Amino acid sequence: MRTSISERLISVDAFRGIVMAMMIVGWPLVSAVQTLPNGPIKDSITSQLHHSAWHGLTWTDFRFAGFIMLLGLSARLSLKRLRNDSSQRGELYSKIIRRSAALFLLGFLYNGGFSEAWPNIRLCGILQRMAICYLIVSLIYVYTGVKQRCFLLAALLLAYWGIMALVPVPGGVAGDYSFGNNLAAWLDSKIIPGRLYYGSWDPEGILSTLPAIGSAIVGLLWGDLLLSNKRPGEKVVWLFAGGLIAINIGAMWDMVFPINKPLWTSSYVMVTAGIGSVLLACCYYIGEVLQWKRLLFPFVVVGRNLLMAFMILRLIPLNGIALMLTGGDVALLLGATAPFATAFAEIALLWLFLLFLYKKNIAIRV
Repeated sequence: MRTSISERLISVDAFRGIVMAMMIVGWPLVSAVQTLPNGPIKDSITSQLHHSAWHGLTWTDFRFAGFIMLLGLSARLSLKRLRNDSSQRGELYSKIIRRSAALFLLGFLYNGGFSEAWPNIRLCGILQRMAICYLIVSLIYVYTGVKQRCFLLAALLLAYWGIMALVPVPGGVAGDYSFGNNLAAWLDSKIIPGRLYYGSWDPEGILSTLPAIGSAIVGLLWGDLLLSNKRPGEKVVWLFAGGLIAINIGAMWDMVFPINKPLWTSSYVMVTAGIGSVLLACCYYIGEVLQWKRLLFPFVVVGRNLLMAFMILRLIPLNGIALMLTGGDVALLLGATAPFATAFAEIALLWLFLLFLYKKNIAIRV
């Protein structure tokens, strides 16, 4: 099996693993944290394990943007050979379409598929948005250069801000970013068929997909930098400095266009792009500059099988298996720490299974 460029960059797999780890660790810990005594420590941890109530940003809000940016990065790394060989254009387009269709189908099945009767079937979703973003960002990669991608990123974010700020909802006012009363929600209610996540609108709807494509372009630009002729140390500086600049731009933009994950606001794109750039810089520095690959190994195991980890976490009752190891008399012996023991056992079970796949060189990729 051909080894792709992305497989040779330990830092990229580690970054994938860190983003996924936010989900792997977060879900089991949610229940365990509820057993803590009420107070600021519990409140602080709980807030980061859940999405923001509306405006704002938590680590849980970051991870979806992280996945979208990784799509752009993966497209840049994995499609390079086919893009540069004009005789392989048919295979290039086939690969893009196959991956996009597979992601969309997985998302549809993940939401229940045809288990419900129409119109109770949800067509939108996390994997569906990822499929659309992958399709479009891959085509952007095929037909544009670095400068054009930067222009497209800026144009998408500014255009989305302009539309949301200046175009009023019929019967409403322009610049309304409140829950259910904004332009994105109104458009979803008028156009998207089937069941919507919030009843009348969907956080993975039509209009908010435009800035999500911007997040994917950010990943594309990361790939441009990682594959450039710059020295490894220079790449770290560019990633880190660019990340800090993006965070500050997003923070200033937040004053007029609030950071909001369901609306995927332009400020949300910039702040998450900045956080992602800093994290990737750290991974690249540790893995490619210092060559401390063992330090990143736990995350590499997860990053090599990102999609498998995502599906297992949702579809297999690991909590029940973990309780077989930490329930009953063991829980009595552990006392107040029992819920955390169960949570970490659940995390360990998933990681050990991913380690088995890693050792066998089995990677499920669409």
